[in-house]
Amino acid sequence: MRTTERITPPALVTLDAPLGVASLVILEGPPAVRMRRFRLDLRRPAPMLVPARGFMTVGDGEADIPIPGLAPFDLIENLEGDFVCTASHARYSPRASVGQPLPPYATFEIPPFVFMVVPPTPDGLGIPPDYALLTVPKAHPVAEPSLLVKAGYQRIVGQKFVLLTDRVVIGGALGVEVPLFRLRSARAARLVRGVGELSYFVERLDPSVRVEVLGPLGDRSILTPFGALAVGDWELSLLPPPRRP
Repeated sequence: MRTTERITPPALVTLDAPLGVASLVILEGPPAVRMRRFRLDLRRPAPMLVPARGFMTVGDGEADIPIPGLAPFDLIENLEGDFVCTASHARYSPRASVGQPLPPYATFEIPPFVFMVVPPTPDGLGIPPDYALLTVPKAHPVAEPSLLVKAGYQRIVGQKFVLLTDRVVIGGALGVEVPLFRLRSARAARLVRGVGELSYFVERLDPSVRVEVLGPLGDRSILTPFGALAVGDWELSLLPPPRRP
């Protein structure tokens, strides 16, 4: 799909920008483009007789979303406001496929790139964090306690957040110490480290979000080593730092 009318201004926005329109995030790719985010309302008009609001071209050359080394494809916004991807060679996440409306947060992969179509985020929530900078693998040695992701966003299950301070906020906003993707609360819980043996007092900050220390016994507001904490659909386990010989 091609027209001569170009998009202006550029669609690139910061990752944490609240947006009232859908956007495209490059989850994986070369460092120059990884975790870049592009708004999807600055589209070209669709050609006559094509039932669509408009489209954007993604790839190398003179694409609207320029990505060197990527064969161009189109993202088409249909009349219902959904986005359709024309990349027939891509590998799509479940419930998504070429030529069909992409569900919210659907991903598609064209190695070495992984893309995600993010719905509007006017409140700044629902934006994928850069977990490569925020987490480390479970086996990675650290000197501080950490929270291991046991359930939640499948791309980081088995990773852990290192707890660098004695007070840690967990929520869906990008600016908190433990950001949980797609959690519908900016600040859902606070962990406050106790005195003596390793433990954290769990303070619920948003009554609309499930915050619960799991287990049949013990204080449901105290998280101890290897205990599990549920926050919304996420489950996190407290790992103590390795014992020094």
